[in-house]
Formats: sequence, C-alpha cells, structure tokens
Amino acid sequence: MKITLVNTSDIRGGAAIAALRLFRVLKRRLPETQMLVSEKLTLSNDITGLDDSFWQRILNKLHFYLERISFIIRSKNREVWFAFSPANTGKNIACLPEIYGADIIHLHWINNGFLSLKSLHKLVKTGKPIVWTLHDMWAYTGGCHYPGSCSNFTRNCGECFFLKYQSKKDLSHRIYQEKLKIFSSENISFVAVSNWMADNARKSSLISKFKIEVIPNPIDTEVYRPADKEKIRKELKLPPDMFLILSGAANLKDKRKGFIYLVKALSEMVKSHPEISDKIGLITFGKSSEVYDSPIKVYSQSYLKDDQSIARMYQAADVFILPSLEDNLPGTVMESLACGTPVVSFNTGGIPDMVEHKVTGYFAELKNAGDLVAGINWIMDHPEIQKIRENCRKKVLDNFSQELIASKYINFYSSLLK
Repeated sequence: MKITLVNTSDIRGGAAIAALRLFRVLKRRLPETQMLVSEKLTLSNDITGLDDSFWQRILNKLHFYLERISFIIRSKNREVWFAFSPANTGKNIACLPEIYGADIIHLHWINNGFLSLKSLHKLVKTGKPIVWTLHDMWAYTGGCHYPGSCSNFTRNCGECFFLKYQSKKDLSHRIYQEKLKIFSSENISFVAVSNWMADNARKSSLISKFKIEVIPNPIDTEVYRPADKEKIRKELKLPPDMFLILSGAANLKDKRKGFIYLVKALSEMVKSHPEISDKIGLITFGKSSEVYDSPIKVYSQSYLKDDQSIARMYQAADVFILPSLEDNLPGTVMESLACGTPVVSFNTGGIPDMVEHKVTGYFAELKNAGDLVAGINWIMDHPEIQKIRENCRKKVLDNFSQELIASKYINFYSSLLK
C-alpha cells in the first residue's frame, strides 16, 4: 500500500505536527509511505518539500501573499486575516510522482497558498481514493477555519461575517459553490480527529453524504511521558518549589485560544489572595509568548520545535491550562496528559475526547475566568494528585498511542482499496 500524506508544512502548526507523527509511524508499518509538503523545515530526507530551490521558495511566498492580500482587502478587520482561506492560488501537485504513484492520497492541512480549489479539482480528477483529515472546519465551509456561532455551513454559505461587504453571493458563497463541484466526486472520504468535528461535518451541507470516520491524532508516548519534575526544573532553571502553571499555543494572541481568560483568572486569584503571587508561576510557550500583564512571574519558553524540549515543559509543570473558545483536538492537551500533567480547560470542541472532568483534569464553564480559578485550585489542593496524574497517562495510552492510531488508519485505507 502506497500512501502519500500532503500538508502545507512538515512541522509548523498543530496539523503539521500531527501529520508528521502519523507519517513516522505509518512509515514503519508501510515503508512506501511518503510525505509531500510545500514548506519543509526539518532535515528529514524522506520528506519531499516543494521549496528545495530559491525560485520555489519565492513562488511559495508569492502564492501565500497573493492569497492573503486577496482576502485582506475583503475582510472586515485585521483580527480575521488568518481565519479565512480563499484558496484562490496554489500549486498543481497532481502531476508529481508522489501523487500519481500513490494508491491513496491523504490530505491534511493544505492552506496558506499551497493547494487552491483548482488544485483540489485536479487531485479529485485523478480518480485515486482521497482521505482528508479534518484538522479544522475549512473543508466544509465557505472559507473560514472555524465559524464560531455561524451555522451557514449547514445550509449554503453567504453573508459571511468575516467579510467587510456581506451578501448572499459574497466570496464565501462563491467558494462554497466551487467546493460543491469538487465534492460531486465519490472518491473522497473524511477523517475527523474528534467527535465534535465529526458531528459538525455530518451537519455540513457539503460533505455530510460522505464517509466520515473518527480517528484521533497520534502521539509518541515514549517522548511524551512522566519524568523527574525536580530534575527537569533544575535543568530548565525553573523554581523548584513553586506551583507552576503551563499555557501555550502556536500563537497566544489568537483570540480563539482565549489566553485573556487565563490572565483574568490569575488576576482574580492574586486579588483574592495577594500572598499567592510568590507561590505560583506561569510558563508560556509559542509565538507571542511574552506576557506583559500577568500578575505573577512568567517564564517564557518562546517557540520550541523539537518534541523533547516541548515534553520537558509539561514534565516541569503542575497543570496545563488551555482556555480555548473553539478547538478541535488540540495536541497540547494530549501532550500534557501523556506527561501525566492534568489539564484545566473550557468544556468546548473536541477537548472532551481527552479531558474527563475531575478524572484527568477540570472543565470550566466557557468564558468563565472564575471557574478557571476553581479548576486551578482543584489541582493545587487535590489530596490524591498522583492518582490524577496516573489517570492522565492511562487516558493517552489507551486511546492515542501511535501504534493504535496507525492500525486504525491502515484498516481504513484497506477498506477504501477494497
């Protein structure tokens, strides 16, 4: 079986990391598996990057900027510049050997100027079985990655609130109509990485007729595992006796990640108990990880690329906080649980697939900073915290290990080829 995984990048972003992890474990089971990316940031020889020359890199940037500019001039404000992808420019990869030599084409996240709607048309016309893993909702909307409270994707997109000028036949409607043509073919199957994503996909007027399987992302439980907290803190030059809260995302300034609610929760804690400010600290990671309005000491780890460095943060922390307002199956939650670190988050999106309330962490009411405080205190004061840590680890081993997820995908591939 020859599988080609396709993603915009091999390591930048949560979808890229998930796709790379899947590629690695599939490669061990199916040696002819390949990975094709537009932007190659690793040095892996077994990944094909379409940026291996100066002119290819220039072309990549050109596609990216053309797509962004075409949306920016139509967007309602700069806050949504990267929340919507028109996919009006991109590469034709249907003629590449990685594609025409494959038995199955496995799409992951293909935006930011990589594949256009025309590119997708050409892939579908190859007639090969296509598996599309839904890392966000873009595949079945009129262009947005997460629609928030909008339910237009269940009917017929148009009057899009991301746009400056909204109408029934606006940009979102035109993209929706183009996707209708793409999805007129029957050689596409979808994989949702969370039950929440699958539920939304089944409501979609674009793809509800297709096979939609639920297979979560995998994680390397040998890298992400519990470790000696005292030793890790010493190596990272973190205070040994503080209660350390960890929080991070690809970009903490992304409003969807809700970091503002964590800052508000910490402010409420310190206001109620000023003496606690010397007993708790905040570790942050990701783009824009500097926090200027935190009421407690911040230990910024910036943007970490390798799994070993990332795992050490979870191993050093007492709790991981993810106050996302809308999320699919965030890898950060899975990484934290694999390291035996409990998670406090809002009860939203696909997070309930991983976090069990008062078993592996704490679910707070959406947008309720006070309930986040309750969750932090629940972890901090728990009399059997070691049992909670063991629950976290077991949850991942039982549901998200690499070998388990690889077996599910291989069975799914085999069913399509039959």
